[in-house]
Amino acid sequence: MRSDPLVVAGIAAALIGSTYVLTGLPVSGTVLLGVPAGVALVYRFDRTSPAAVEDARTHGARRRWMDRHHVYIRFTTTLYVLLAVWAFWNLAPLTQAAAAGFAGMGALYVWPIRGWRFKHIGSAKTLAVAGAWSLGVVGLPVLEGVSTVGVAGSMWEALGLACYRMGWLLPNLLCSDWADRAADHAAGLETLPQSWSVRQVRTVAASCAGGAALAAAVLALTTGRPVWMAEALAAALLALGGARCPVHPGPTYRLALDLYMAVPGLIALLAVWVTG
Repeated sequence: MRSDPLVVAGIAAALIGSTYVLTGLPVSGTVLLGVPAGVALVYRFDRTSPAAVEDARTHGARRRWMDRHHVYIRFTTTLYVLLAVWAFWNLAPLTQAAAAGFAGMGALYVWPIRGWRFKHIGSAKTLAVAGAWSLGVVGLPVLEGVSTVGVAGSMWEALGLACYRMGWLLPNLLCSDWADRAADHAAGLETLPQSWSVRQVRTVAASCAGGAALAAAVLALTTGRPVWMAEALAAALLALGGARCPVHPGPTYRLALDLYMAVPGLIALLAVWVTG
């Protein structure tokens, strides 16, 4: 996901909101505000870090825009920091420990240690980012729910939901890394689709979303919950979008794919509105 950190924060909040509706956990405002703020900080620092030469190559216009809008950058960065610190302070100890782990990975993703960043893990980077997103938007709400109100639930169910969410996120990341493959290679970075053909990217992206759609449809039939059927339809549309990944994805396609990641949040809001 390559949009402005404010958009990325909104996507994270939408996915966390979806987790609450799908699991039935009580909503934690601390998680709903703090986690997106932390995600936004990682993306903000990544896009302003001198180490991120690959970003300067692929998004020079964005870098120039940030150079011209220092006030906006400083204001939003300060806001993200304050929200993240406030949230961390108010989280349950178990959730704090998990959040600290995510923060450490985020820092290593942005700032190099002896020239090495988390981005340098090779082609597994695409899967690692998808996994971190999935575990974050599912695991942190679940941990906070278990820690603060003693909500019982199967950890296997939470892991299953994280895997489902990973299938939802991977098409976006695959198409994004495919678009950035030349700049990433020039910067010494490897990503999963770097050596693939566009046909392979389309096939895998569509398969991931299609698998998520199938899983959601099965859950809709077995649980009788309409929210899962809505998730299945949304994932099926995502599969169609992934199957049409352009040879050279432009900014419009990439922004649309980014924004579509927030659809589960809209489904969650609709479900809450319908059920009262």
